[in-house]
Formats: sequence, structure tokens, C-alpha cells
Amino acid sequence: MLTLHIMNLRLLQAYISYCLHARHRNGHGIHSPFMYEFARSVFFAPRKAGEARCRQERTAARVAAFCERRGLRCIAVAGKKDVADFGEGSIAMLRQPYRHPDLRQLLEQHQSARVAVDCRSWMIVFAVSALQKQKYVVRT
Repeated sequence: MLTLHIMNLRLLQAYISYCLHARHRNGHGIHSPFMYEFARSVFFAPRKAGEARCRQERTAARVAAFCERRGLRCIAVAGKKDVADFGEGSIAMLRQPYRHPDLRQLLEQHQSARVAVDCRSWMIVFAVSALQKQKYVVRT
């Protein structure tokens, strides 16, 4: 019972931290044209007919479409073995990063990682050499 209570406190702490640090709404404050296009087309585009109602499913589909347009490889990270597949020219997506702090840290500190985007329900890490090292906390 005590373990469950501590877990809930940690989740609450992670959510409060996210709310305090999330700055980029509608792409404002994102200066890289590549990342601005990503934020606008993935997080802030209006929902189209036929898209999933669930925000997480819609985000995953939009990231996959963005990767396809840009010729990047999209990797869904569910464990440490998936991090080994992450490399130059790819995007790694970690669902619910606040529940997987070890995977989150592995991705952020990966040698190929250039840009990390935290949007509470997803952690998306880019391995694109043209980008400067940066971390964005996007409020969706």
C-alpha cells in the first residue's frame, strides 16, 4: 500500500514539474524551422476526419507520417533493446516517459540524440545531425 502511495506522489510530482517547465505552446519559442514544422504538424494541427480520437494514437500516427515525409526511421521504444536500434536518421518515441525514467535517461543521453521533445504523454528524441542539441518541453 505504501509503495502505491509513493508511486502516486511521484506521478503527481512529475506532472507538476511538467506544468511548471512546459513553455512551447503552438510552436512559439521554437526557433529551428525543422522543429517548428514538427510541432505544428504533429501536436497543434487540427484533427482531421478519419484521424483517431485518442490524442496518443493521433500523435503516434502524425509522427509516423512526419518521418515518412522526411525520410526518417521511426522507432517505438518499449525497452532497452529498442534503444540499441536508435541511431542517425531516426526518431525514437517513448510513450509515458514519466513511468520509464531509466529509458528516458538512456534516450536523452544517447550519443546520436540531438533534440528531445517532452510533451508529457510522449518523449520524442531526434537523431538528426543537422539539428543543434536542444530539449523542448511542449505544452499540448
